[in-house]
Amino acid sequence: MEELIENSIISITLIGVCLKIKTIIGRRNALSDAFKLLLSTEIYRINCEETKKFDIKGEKKSRLFTQSYGILMSISAASMIRTALMNIPARILPFNGWFPFKHTDTNSFFLLFTYQITMFIYFVMIGSFTDTVICGGMIHCSNHLKILRYDFENIPKNIQKYSTESHDFHKMENILTKNCIKYHLLIFELTLWYYV
Repeated sequence: MEELIENSIISITLIGVCLKIKTIIGRRNALSDAFKLLLSTEIYRINCEETKKFDIKGEKKSRLFTQSYGILMSISAASMIRTALMNIPARILPFNGWFPFKHTDTNSFFLLFTYQITMFIYFVMIGSFTDTVICGGMIHCSNHLKILRYDFENIPKNIQKYSTESHDFHKMENILTKNCIKYHLLIFELTLWYYV
């Protein structure tokens, strides 16, 4: 039973990576639209120093988390490959598995070794890419919700700031409220594109 579990670990990982690839390929247009939407949200926002601070802070946070995760995955992969390279003289493959031929002779061992290491590197790259896209998307949505909250809370102040004597306060209030609602709908669409 223990041998079956050890041999199935790579299969389970392969299934997970294949599902991630399917998700990326199936959702690539939606992800592209989501990134375009992120860039177009300034239409409905009130641009001021505070919202720019939210943007900069959110971008730094997103970049820090995604880069840290990428570095962590790279270190993990490098240590795994280093351990596998140290086991070459003993003819131990990085991952157990059932093979329909004897894999301890030189040619078949190096063929399987190269295959397993190459697939492992692809698995790590695909897994870390999808995880960082999802994490980055959550951070961006959170950042946009903070900006929306700030805009809602400051509608009265912005009415006084942007309206002149010739403009009607109610008209300005309607415009700002409509823009906040449109911005909220865009954030909702963005969230749906990322997670549905």
